Amino acid sequence: MRERALPHLIDLHRRTNMTVHFAVRNGLDLIYLEALRPHPNYTGQNRIGGRLPMHVGGTGLVLLAFAPDDVIDEYLRGPLRRYTPQTIVDPGELRALLERIRHDRVSITRGLLTARAGSVAAPVTGPDGQVEASVGLVCLLDRHEPEQYAELVRGTAVRASHALLDRPAPMSPGAREFHLRHLARR
Repeated sequence: MRERALPHLIDLHRRTNMTVHFAVRNGLDLIYLEALRPHPNYTGQNRIGGRLPMHVGGTGLVLLAFAPDDVIDEYLRGPLRRYTPQTIVDPGELRALLERIRHDRVSITRGLLTARAGSVAAPVTGPDGQVEASVGLVCLLDRHEPEQYAELVRGTAVRASHALLDRPAPMSPGAREFHLRHLARR
């Protein structure tokens, strides 16, 4: 999946010179399959193989918005950690945001994980039409307005979705879990 999406992620990164992520849901977390940055010396949680809660950024919110209802219910029952004053921790408010993301097919956030960063993310669908991944872009709020990148990110997600149509049959759930666990140990 990552290899099929990579040319489109690189194009988005080159066009914006901003951090671009490609992530999937793994249980109640997101796991990054790719992270392209304008600088090479980053070691935070949003590195390849890193995990983050889904409610703290656009990429994760997209994955949560398109998750099955039982996953959303379980996620909202757990403690929702507040990282900044803008982090949404109220389950009702988060449900309303997830509905808006499903409707708009894009997530635009400001200051959820760090006060100075915003994000734009969109869903990547597989051959069956189900959301399999999310493409996200991170911008610095003192330099950029996240809204201006919504169509660019949405277009990248659509192109990545089309690229997935040509891929071989998906792995069995057991093989997929094995690969995700292996990636997370990196």
